[in-house]
Amino acid sequence: MTGKLLSSLILAGATGSALAAGFSLEDGGGFLLTAAIFGLLSGHLTTAHLALLERTGRKSKTKKGKGLALGNVILGYAFLFGWLATAAMSLFQDEPPTVTITSPSEKVRKPSYHELMIKLDVTDDNGVENAKLVVSKDGKEANLPMDVDSAAKKKIAQLSCVLPLSKMKLEIGDVVTYYVVVDDGVQEAKSEQFQVEIVDESDVAMDDVPDSESRQIASGGERAKLGDVGTGESGDVRKGGSNENDQNALHEDQLINDQLAGAAQGEGDITNVASKPLEEQDESGQALIGDNLDEDSGAPVFQREGSGEENIDLASEGFVLTPRRDKFSIDQSLFEAEEVQELDRPEARDTEIKRTLAKLNTMGVSVPKSMSGRCDKIGRRSRLAEGGGGVGVETAVLKGLDWLKATQNEDGSWGKKHIGAMTGLALLCFLGHCELTDSSEYGDAVSRGAKWLVEKGDKQNGWLYHNNHRHGAAYAHGIATYGLAEAFSMTEKEWMLPVLTKSVAHIVNGQKSDGGWFYLENVRKANGKTELDFKRNDAEGSDTSVSGWQFQALKAAYNSGAEFPGVKESLTESIKNFYRVYSPTNGGFGYRKRSDAKNAKHKLTGVGALGLQGWKFGHDGQDRNLVVNKACQHILKSSRFRYDSKESNLYSWYYDTQALFNKGGSYWAKWNEQMQPQLIRAQNPDGSFKEEGSGTTKSRASEDAKVYRTTLCLLMLEVYYRYVY
Repeated sequence: MTGKLLSSLILAGATGSALAAGFSLEDGGGFLLTAAIFGLLSGHLTTAHLALLERTGRKSKTKKGKGLALGNVILGYAFLFGWLATAAMSLFQDEPPTVTITSPSEKVRKPSYHELMIKLDVTDDNGVENAKLVVSKDGKEANLPMDVDSAAKKKIAQLSCVLPLSKMKLEIGDVVTYYVVVDDGVQEAKSEQFQVEIVDESDVAMDDVPDSESRQIASGGERAKLGDVGTGESGDVRKGGSNENDQNALHEDQLINDQLAGAAQGEGDITNVASKPLEEQDESGQALIGDNLDEDSGAPVFQREGSGEENIDLASEGFVLTPRRDKFSIDQSLFEAEEVQELDRPEARDTEIKRTLAKLNTMGVSVPKSMSGRCDKIGRRSRLAEGGGGVGVETAVLKGLDWLKATQNEDGSWGKKHIGAMTGLALLCFLGHCELTDSSEYGDAVSRGAKWLVEKGDKQNGWLYHNNHRHGAAYAHGIATYGLAEAFSMTEKEWMLPVLTKSVAHIVNGQKSDGGWFYLENVRKANGKTELDFKRNDAEGSDTSVSGWQFQALKAAYNSGAEFPGVKESLTESIKNFYRVYSPTNGGFGYRKRSDAKNAKHKLTGVGALGLQGWKFGHDGQDRNLVVNKACQHILKSSRFRYDSKESNLYSWYYDTQALFNKGGSYWAKWNEQMQPQLIRAQNPDGSFKEEGSGTTKSRASEDAKVYRTTLCLLMLEVYYRYVY
């Protein structure tokens, strides 16, 4: 009897443990197991109880319970065997897989030449065998097989694939839908659908920067509030807090004066970030909090950590934030200088002169809004920061202007041989930084340079070249006219206008029937005298390089607001010539015909792109945006900014830099990250620029190479604010 009692108690304990396990089961076999356990537990406990009664001599009481115990045990084993059968069947039952796209998990916007990385999680009881990306556009589907080796025999796995947008011949405005299908050899599963909208690159350039209007985050120390940096929720746009010059103190390389932006160790009282880079700060600078700049808030309040629910360190990631701006790209309507209305500012200029949206400069002259960014000191710094330019850019520009001032000839010109062109380029550099005739530092140099051009033009009936070499003279006249036109536009000195009118007329009258210009040639005039003039032989195509300077000169004359007969019509005709040499095959612009775009010697794509960007008329039947997009892509593929390389070409880069900056977005970001540091490193201690690797400027400008090289480099460094506001 002792053995029977012990065995029953052991079986009862095991059955009790199984009972606990049975309650925890959620599948279909859980009920059977639980019922079996109840039966077996009841039967074995009853048997143990009966065994105990027999030991104590009360056998008469055990007879009634034996039948009940035996019945419970039999019923329990019946349920147990049922559960075992169910469990065995489940071993052979296949569960369907699941698939979830984890990135991107919402609709995205991409340019057509990008690729989209898609990540997903898959689950299956035995692992998936196949997967495919299903892509559709306009109702047409395509299946792209996916590699599933990494998910084989895994119950949980992560997969990824690439949606090759660049191979789908997409256009701006197209919407591509995609989803993923996986199967385990028996059953399949489908993910949620997502979409990609095809947009222009500039439309997504700043998509990674959160919207300042939708987030409520105050700043503190190096923590930057989204949008109005360093000012909490006040809306004050002074991004550097309340320091003396309202400087943007996000980064060390964006500061003009360290002392005004914060103490050396980041303990400035009234700036959002001090002068040292974030990783070197011992303690973060302080920031204005919340709405304390409101009229009734009293004295400003500062704190070191933001008071919002979340503080995001955007500055350390390289973001430059400005209020009310969601992307970095040029406003084409401003760059094109479209006539808007008559200017109602008689104190600035005659009210009958039509201008673009205008702003007054230091001389009380209204200049086109597209040019006024250079004349707003704070705005110039802001534009510099927005475009990715550091404090080193301004330092380099000022050093270069100092060198030009120091090397100016006694008669006011620059250079030794190609004097007309060099003087025009030097003037453009000073004007690009809004150094006018009233400038305390450079005013005398600007005034004397402009007077030299006027005197030269007065002696030569409006021609501004210095020597009569027919090739160089064509370039020199266009460049010098460009410089003089900008000088007049920004100063309105009436003594410039008579010569400028004649200089512009030579360009208008010298335009060929294809819309472009070519070299000068000796032409016999009505008075019997022979003089150089533009060659107009229509049997030959125009020269894109020469045409680029004439276009810029006419554009500057148009921007002045003065009446120059035929300028608008000539600019419109010039667009025809740029399209004439454009190659849709590779996106390049040729020297005299479109097939020249294949010739690496003539890198003139920037000339054509800048021309198309700069004038809105004359594009009949052409998709200007598409052409400019392809041109900018061509520039980035065919031209690398390597100052010391044998392929360096400062002349081409002068145009490429402007075209890519105007395009904005990643086009400019890729170019700027190469251009800016290399130009700054290439500057000599005296402010001039060293010879580039190819030596092209020396071969083209001989003894004027240093002036030529320095002016091209300075104009590239001024691109951040010359024509954008």
